[in-house]
Amino acid sequence: MKHTLFILAVLFSFSTACSSMQDADNEDTNNWGNEKTTTVKFENPQYDFGVISQGEVVLHTFKYKNTGNGSLVITDITTSCGCTATKWDKEPLRPNETAEIEVKFDSYGKMGTQSKSITIIANTEPIETTLQITGMVEIPAK
Repeated sequence: MKHTLFILAVLFSFSTACSSMQDADNEDTNNWGNEKTTTVKFENPQYDFGVISQGEVVLHTFKYKNTGNGSLVITDITTSCGCTATKWDKEPLRPNETAEIEVKFDSYGKMGTQSKSITIIANTEPIETTLQITGMVEIPAK
C-alpha cells in the first residue's frame, strides 16, 4: 500500500511538472502565433543594376514595411550566390514601421546576364519572401 501511494505521488508530481512545461510552451506558441499574422510589403522587390564592368560592386537597399498586426521578425536571409551579401536590422519591427535590407553584389569573376535571389525568412504569411537583383556584367575594355 505504501508503495502504491508513493508511486501515485511520483506520477502526480511528474504530471504536474509536465503540465507546467506544456503551459510555458503554449505561451511561447501563442506569442509567436500573434506575430504570424504579420505581413511585409517591399517598395520594389526587384532591382536591375543595369550594365556594369566585371569587378564592380553594386549596393542596393530594399525598403520594406511591416503591414501586419504583430511584430515582424526576420529570422534569416539567404542568397542564391556567395557573390551576394546582405545586412539588416535583426530587431523586431512593429506594425507600420519601415526598415531596410542592404544587398551587396560583387561582380568579380562574373560575366553576362546576372540574376540573384535573396530569400527572406520571417514570421509572415507566406514564411518566405523573395527579392531579385538582375543586370549585365561586361568585361572592361583594355
